[in-house]
Amino acid sequence: MRKNLTILFLLFASKLVYSPNSTISAANLVTVTWTGPGIVDSLTPPAGITVSGLTTGSITISGIPTQQGVFTYTITTIGDDDTCEPHSITGTITVLPAGCNGNAPGWGESLGTVSRGTQEWTITGHGISQIWSDAVTATACVDRTVFNGGAFPNFNADCRSNPGFPGDLFSWCAVMRFADQLCPLPWRVPTMQDFIDLDIAMGGTGDSRTDLAFVNANYVTRWGSHLGGFSNPTGTVLSQENGIYWSTTDAASASWARPLAIGSMSGGINFFYMSGLDRGSGLTVRCVR
Repeated sequence: MRKNLTILFLLFASKLVYSPNSTISAANLVTVTWTGPGIVDSLTPPAGITVSGLTTGSITISGIPTQQGVFTYTITTIGDDDTCEPHSITGTITVLPAGCNGNAPGWGESLGTVSRGTQEWTITGHGISQIWSDAVTATACVDRTVFNGGAFPNFNADCRSNPGFPGDLFSWCAVMRFADQLCPLPWRVPTMQDFIDLDIAMGGTGDSRTDLAFVNANYVTRWGSHLGGFSNPTGTVLSQENGIYWSTTDAASASWARPLAIGSMSGGINFFYMSGLDRGSGLTVRCVR
């Protein structure tokens, strides 16, 4: 389904009344229109998006985005008739991966206070140097035991607690939608390549393999992993003898994404090269820089 999203900016009583932020799916059309006397000062649109009318007072941003991420634009108005003072508005367009809906999550639009713990792990070796945070928690999730990750092609952003284990559990669409809250700069949500580099830096091969001794000696001891399981898309926590961590990397199927799984379920270490895990599952998040 294609849908149009319009952001409308109005000048009233020397103040701007606006709703500057928009969230769309990568498979959908987006239109952002300014309807007052102003120009766009800066805009870095998603790939596949075109911009027209930058100096005419009616700016249209449209197209089908092919790249996910958060894109920022700034509009400066000419001002009202009394003061002619310029006003500046900065907004963002958040482009979600295809299959992730823009519905309000179960906790609302803010994760509340997000914590990455107090301990950091520095992993170096084989020309690789990384700093990792502890498992991420959020006050909007910490007391929740309900969870609805949705199903393809309409996955939800959601989270729940994981009592007795560090870190809350997040659906992949929640991770992608709220990455800047979970892992604000200089942190970021890891890619699958970050996990492969982690394995190599600790002396591994960077490949999926059966090696529980390596898991215990390196992932648990050196990287601080806690084996706490994961939630299925309907909220049941399973396989607490394993640790499973989201990456931002898509899998071959649009209904999957690629996590790092360690523990007995994966036979040791699994990078999900040829498959993935259901995007509606609730997994742990750790940040890297």
